[in-house]
Amino acid sequence: MVDELESILDIGPYRLEIDDGSTLESLINTMREFVAWSIKCLIRSRILGSEQDVLSLPNCRLLGLYWSTQSPNSYIVEVNVDSTAGTCILKNVHDIEKKYSKIEGTWSEIYGIGHVQESLERQLERGQPLVAPT
Repeated sequence: MVDELESILDIGPYRLEIDDGSTLESLINTMREFVAWSIKCLIRSRILGSEQDVLSLPNCRLLGLYWSTQSPNSYIVEVNVDSTAGTCILKNVHDIEKKYSKIEGTWSEIYGIGHVQESLERQLERGQPLVAPT
């Protein structure tokens, strides 16, 4: 996406410098940290802090946004909710799916039919940024 912006603006990665000497790419990475942290907090309050058993489409989209901040080159392009199975399905640009469901009271990434890959809380703990950006 940075390449696209630079192409549209007719600039290169080292030709655009902000007043403090930052490049467009470094500013985007800084913004990504703030967005990722904010989305982590929203996920904890709206999904992990809720008693719901099925993710709503807006909350599933929130997970998609979070995973797009974690891996900008493998951003999420499709978000679906299978309400009968209680599953949020995210598909990235490489057609790789992530599925989330509540298993035994814990929101988790799943594979197959009900096999837990890892809890969402654990994934958030490992996700970037690890501490609130300043």
